[in-house]
Amino acid sequence: MQSQQTRRASGTGNQPEDFLNYAFHNDGDAIIAALKQDVGPMTLVGPKQVTAKIASLIAQSDPVHTIDWSPKDEVFPPFEGQGILCLLPQNLADWAAAASYVEKMDGRLTPLWQKILRFGLFKDLMHNFEYNVKNFDDLLQLYARSDHGGKSMDSGFGQRPVGSINALNDIIPLDGKSVIEFGPSDGNHTAALLSLGANPLTLVEGRGENVVKLLVAKWVMGWDQVEVNYDNFQIPGIWAKRRYDVVYAHGVYYHCQNPLIFLDMLASLGDSIFVGGWCATDLKPSTPWTNVDYGGCSYRLKPYSESHHFLSGLDKTSWMMDADEMIEFFERRGFAVDVISRTSAVNELGETFLRLLARR
Repeated sequence: MQSQQTRRASGTGNQPEDFLNYAFHNDGDAIIAALKQDVGPMTLVGPKQVTAKIASLIAQSDPVHTIDWSPKDEVFPPFEGQGILCLLPQNLADWAAAASYVEKMDGRLTPLWQKILRFGLFKDLMHNFEYNVKNFDDLLQLYARSDHGGKSMDSGFGQRPVGSINALNDIIPLDGKSVIEFGPSDGNHTAALLSLGANPLTLVEGRGENVVKLLVAKWVMGWDQVEVNYDNFQIPGIWAKRRYDVVYAHGVYYHCQNPLIFLDMLASLGDSIFVGGWCATDLKPSTPWTNVDYGGCSYRLKPYSESHHFLSGLDKTSWMMDADEMIEFFERRGFAVDVISRTSAVNELGETFLRLLARR
């Protein structure tokens, strides 16, 4: 089968065989992700070697039945529950037989490509946008976390590990909690929050490419409990008219042009605020400290230059705070602060990464 890049270059991307081969790309991870959303008895209809392979991929509590069927057969075997047509018609007669079988089953037989085609959107986006993971299979695994069933998970996945979410959940169980997440990027923390039962989940993202990724993930994965807002969250939008059980801002505050205003806005949205981010030290960033008066107090901030990247801020310059002064910022507003972690790891941005939970 031609690669997608070759099809585009040759101008044949709209040919029926290319479309159907892409839809029915026999990708095991896509098939699993698509079919695991179905519940109840399932019947796989098609050539024995195909249905057997797909049945072996699906791990679920409900039984999976198979029917060996070819478009050349003169009968349309009945079955119970929902059926998946696991073959690709090759000619006029095949299409006529498949269409007749689908019509006869009155909505209970669905072609496999209709189940998995939407997952191809992730492949298309990955050709144009950078993600926190490097390949299609990892992206499916990342988003599949949203259906993890309330369990903690391995933190070392992609460029934005989610171990801190497990620590947060140990203190405040997220199941059934309303959560607002700022700067969700492509949704890898979003999927982890959903896996632990956050509902509803409001997302506020300021980079257009990330909003596209989030909207596609919401549609493909069926995240009906997720609301996506495209906004520069440094000034409150319509989402700020509500209060939330948990306010979640990981890897965000130091991408603001005035982090003090942003943190104050977080404090107005709920009584449990989770913040994670790089903090300024004498060494990093290499720019000098600037004293900023805010709310009757003085805070030390350091500016740094943003890169042009999907994980960066919206302007050329952003500011970092001192870690201890960030803790004091919330304490002055009546919050008790738990330090979840304070990590020393020098990179191009900083040498101290602070994660805290402020509660009142």
